[in-house]
Amino acid sequence: MDNKLLLIGGFLGEEVELIKGYSDVEILTICDEDTDCVVKEFIDKGSSGVSPIDLRVILLHNFQREEIFNFINFYKSLKLPKPIFAMITEHSINWKIKDLLYHLVQEEKEIRGRG
Repeated sequence: MDNKLLLIGGFLGEEVELIKGYSDVEILTICDEDTDCVVKEFIDKGSSGVSPIDLRVILLHNFQREEIFNFINFYKSLKLPKPIFAMITEHSINWKIKDLLYHLVQEEKEIRGRG
């Protein structure tokens, strides 16, 4: 799948609608029921859950460098709380969602601990 995708978690319905204002991107919402799924499988099948995750996260898939910056600038203009932003990589696409989210939270804690 070569389409640009956003995998998002922890956003309310009206916040999701604001994010959808970004052009030419499909959004998949990560729910608790999806976290045992491998990222690649989740991208292929979409969400099957109804219980949103507590973590505010945006995972970008198939974005080029400039597109990443453009999206982050767009997101900042929405004045929504800051999420964890991450790219889905060749490596992380094969992880379970829960393992990727855990890794990102640990990374975020490490970064904040240095600040």
